[in-house]
Amino acid sequence: GERKKRKICSFYLRMSKSSRGLFEQFKTRIINAFCSNGKGNRKWAGSIKGNLYTSVGIPLSFIKNELNNNDIIVKITAVSIMEELNRYIKDKYFLKYPNDIICKDKNKIGGIIAEEYKDFYIIGFGLNVIEKPDISSIRVSGLSPCCIKDHFPKYYKLPTALEFSEEITSNILYNLNLTSENVNSLYNDYMKEDMKKEQ
Repeated sequence: GERKKRKICSFYLRMSKSSRGLFEQFKTRIINAFCSNGKGNRKWAGSIKGNLYTSVGIPLSFIKNELNNNDIIVKITAVSIMEELNRYIKDKYFLKYPNDIICKDKNKIGGIIAEEYKDFYIIGFGLNVIEKPDISSIRVSGLSPCCIKDHFPKYYKLPTALEFSEEITSNILYNLNLTSENVNSLYNDYMKEDMKKEQ
């Protein structure tokens, strides 16, 4: 079918000095606030105000050859999300291969999709920040949803979806400097032990 038009909204992200320079260099853009599809053309369960739905376009020219494949780009994004979550909550969230972010009880808080489109990699990621979606009417990956707010420490202020988006995007830009070996190692470190055999 015809690709849906996406309204492009540029954000100047609040980043570290080095990441801000990268941002200016290749003009990464947040593309839309809501994603329509998940992996395998599944509907992206969401559209709840306060939850995170972000797409980021990164020019292929910026991605070194050893990282230029879908599996590695998804893993870089997954590691970037986990790094941000672990700033607040350690040992509560894990990765499930290939593209799910799960709670310790194996319920799902988010997911990732990446696709090459023209001269860009379009990376979409979503997190249930304040509310879990109703999935009763759609096909999902077999995981029940949960949300970050339910597990967040009371002594921290819960970041907004935009704040999570900015920090995760900044992490992605930084992690594009890693080698594929580094990426795979970090990804495996964030996986739940009993799920590593599913890769």
